[in-house]
Amino acid sequence: MVLIPDYYRGKSKDPMTSPPEETKAFLIDESNWEGQLKGDWENLILPFAEKHGAKSIGTLGTILG
Repeated sequence: MVLIPDYYRGKSKDPMTSPPEETKAFLIDESNWEGQLKGDWENLILPFAEKHGAKSIGTLGTILG
């Protein structure tokens, strides 16, 4: 099973045409785990995966420093 949630909800920032500081700010804002992402994971994604038979889960994300 492969799930690809749209965590950005259709918003995007093209790093090729946007200034680096705008791209970084976008990723920091949109990758805030304590915001809506945590709720999405706990209330939507994990229950969906478990309901459809997932026994273990691997994930990729962003880390900004």
